[in-house]
Amino acid sequence: MKKKYTVQQVASIAHITPRTLRYYDSFGLLVPSTIGENGYRYYTFEDLLHLQHILFFKELRFPLRKIKEIMQNPDFDILQVLQSHKQILEHDKERIEKIIAAMQEAIQMKGGESSMSTDDMFAGFNKKELEEYKIESEKRWGHTDSYKQSQERVKNFSKEDWEKMNTERDEILTSLCKEMHAGYDDPEVQKLIDAYFQYMQHFYDCNYEIFKGLGEMYVQDERFAKNFRIYDEHLPEFLRNAITYYCNSRQK
Repeated sequence: MKKKYTVQQVASIAHITPRTLRYYDSFGLLVPSTIGENGYRYYTFEDLLHLQHILFFKELRFPLRKIKEIMQNPDFDILQVLQSHKQILEHDKERIEKIIAAMQEAIQMKGGESSMSTDDMFAGFNKKELEEYKIESEKRWGHTDSYKQSQERVKNFSKEDWEKMNTERDEILTSLCKEMHAGYDDPEVQKLIDAYFQYMQHFYDCNYEIFKGLGEMYVQDERFAKNFRIYDEHLPEFLRNAITYYCNSRQK
């Protein structure tokens, strides 16, 4: 006979409130396997696993409506989803660890205990790679109006402008990784692709043909692809497919 857990027991194990469990039940997100004759809710170990998955999604800031939609999808593959989100968290962990290390160095330097190099201060910004991108960009698009327009715009960007745009790009790509399970033609994915299209307007007047070409380059050129694989191994291909769908649907 399977062991059963009461609402109080599950709440204690999962570090949530009984009220939260009752809300998940009324919302249809986590319905207990058994309701006793006394009206008490009883959960099984499988229910606890289901709750764990819900809390994983909540930790990644998914709304309950979206969590319910995902988990009730017949094609839902928890292993695939967890692996994808594990990569997102590992990327965030790496970024946070770098920030913490830089902060610690800054604290020590302020107290005269450290002589932090400029490379340590801006870890992650590879000047050699940036120069390679510039050379490649000039080779591919140096003769185009878009490239010239981009060069004119970026030379006026302040440090704050770059920080703001880097944050904007990071948020879009991170959100895309969270939605990859839904497919490239999913409405939420397409909203994010539209946000990425609008993001590109910071640099030049990007049209659908140029945007589609960028999507192809993200896959074909490994130097660009690896920057997207930081977020998810499959992001370059997914982004290319989502951009192609976005452009084709608007060029009809």
